[in-house]
Amino acid sequence: MNKKTILLLRDIIDSVSTRLPRENTDCARELVDHGEWGEALSLICTQLFEYDIPVPASVLENINAVGSAMRMDSKEWDGLVVETEVTKTDNREWEVLVSQNKGMEIPGEYMDRKAQGATANEVGSELLSAGYGKLRAVIILRRLYGLTLQEANAVLKTE
Repeated sequence: MNKKTILLLRDIIDSVSTRLPRENTDCARELVDHGEWGEALSLICTQLFEYDIPVPASVLENINAVGSAMRMDSKEWDGLVVETEVTKTDNREWEVLVSQNKGMEIPGEYMDRKAQGATANEVGSELLSAGYGKLRAVIILRRLYGLTLQEANAVLKTE
């Protein structure tokens, strides 16, 4: 692999270093140092996907460029979430908010609304009208309807 692509891979790792646990990025750097470039990119993509961490579009473009240069299957990065307005909060704040809400109970009235056949759009609108912040509404919609981050964000953008 050429030096430019290796440097781009190192840039990707640096770009996500504040979003992933340090041991993941340290391991990816070690893999790069030992010429295991595909393994390094695969590790980063897997962890971003596993933790459901949004990345800037520019990082995803770089991942695509490096992966394509190595002739990797795009399935490695296809499921990654692109950063949107909802996720543009400081990443530490995002991690704290998501971790604080992992055990968050879905308010019973919205569980009832879903059971009555309410759509995600209807519930999303009700959540925003009830004063839930956009981030909390996204988390509730994701749990209630099994939506991805992008789908939940799209539901709330239609409101």
